[in-house]
Amino acid sequence: EQESLSNEDKGVIIYGQRWWQILFYCLINFSNGILWITFAPIASETANFYGVTLNYVNALSLVFMIVYLPVVFFASWALDVKGLRFGLSVGCILTILGGWVRACAFKSSLFWVLMIGQTLAAIAQPFILNAPPKVASNWFPENERTTATTICSVANPIGVAIGFLIPPIFSDNIPILLAIEAVIVTIFGLVMLIFTRSKPPTPPSISQASTDEEFSISQLAQATKSLFTDIHYILLLIAFGIGLGCYNTLATLLEQILIVYGFGDAAAGLLGALVILCGLCGAGISGYIADTLHCYKLLLFIAFSFGALSIAAFVLVLEARNLVILGFSAALIGFCITPVIPLGLELGCEISYPIGEATPSGFLLASGQIVGIATTIGLTELINQERVLLAGWICVLAVAFAALVILPMKVTLRRREFEQNRLKLQVQT
Repeated sequence: EQESLSNEDKGVIIYGQRWWQILFYCLINFSNGILWITFAPIASETANFYGVTLNYVNALSLVFMIVYLPVVFFASWALDVKGLRFGLSVGCILTILGGWVRACAFKSSLFWVLMIGQTLAAIAQPFILNAPPKVASNWFPENERTTATTICSVANPIGVAIGFLIPPIFSDNIPILLAIEAVIVTIFGLVMLIFTRSKPPTPPSISQASTDEEFSISQLAQATKSLFTDIHYILLLIAFGIGLGCYNTLATLLEQILIVYGFGDAAAGLLGALVILCGLCGAGISGYIADTLHCYKLLLFIAFSFGALSIAAFVLVLEARNLVILGFSAALIGFCITPVIPLGLELGCEISYPIGEATPSGFLLASGQIVGIATTIGLTELINQERVLLAGWICVLAVAFAALVILPMKVTLRRREFEQNRLKLQVQT
């Protein structure tokens, strides 16, 4: 179905099926998020079942951050050079394979099999997480791109939310849990493999029409060099990395933090889901504002600033040991920090245009993994020493620093400027 036609010389068409394409993408992003966070809300039960320490359980989540770094280059190449469908298919197949390998770890002596399955799903992650701006650019017009990126980006946190809620139900039967999750990711993955397309027959925007040819490998190398010589992209890289890294660390260690204060895995699952679900609201609101006003820098500064305040509130109320108050502060964390992900990804594509969307997005996400590795390892040691408050204040200061890093950043929306200039030229001719 074609909704509108404009820019006759370029044949720009907006297709109604774009919403189906975004749904198919969200299914596999959702699935990968479930596999990543499976063991965070049942860390103690997992350690007991497999006879390992909590450090090994944390490694099941940490492997996603570690593997991301070397794989991100291949993922960017696959998405920008070989095309969206090719890259997503690689991620989808690896996610399904990882889910079933994990399901084979049905005995307490098979922790190593579990780790192999997690590693396969971790390798899949960059092929999936790098894609939201690519999906938005390939299928959506300029006035819907940030909203589309937001929807794609929050699909992974939705999977994480489900990943927080389901495991506590099956905490006494981990093999059944792994089998159920394998079935879920297989069904969703097959839908994506069958129905996903790289792009519509005709591009949906002027900028996409002008850069519709796929990247070559040499262009990808040049684009990488260009990104890392742009001080404003580097500032965004630092701030985004801190925000995403702290977010991932809190998700990974939430149950272990709450255990110190007498809460169980059910409370961890509930609070984790609150973080994600309220984050969806924050991301949706900020995405609409960004599509309307294009004030990415201001929105990021607000998100980081209030994100730091919300983490501080969570740390301050921990001693109260009141689940309702903790739930309210966890909801604030999600509402404030989750918008950083789609806003940062979309801004990265704007300031780096005409570089392919998967490349700047991939490096932004990689920076989050680097910070996540460091903070997860460091804060785990503090939590093991029951110095939870110190760990919390470190996160507060880190996110507050990210807000300050955003301030000197000069934002030039190159993709939007290109589209506006082309429109003016067409009017004149």
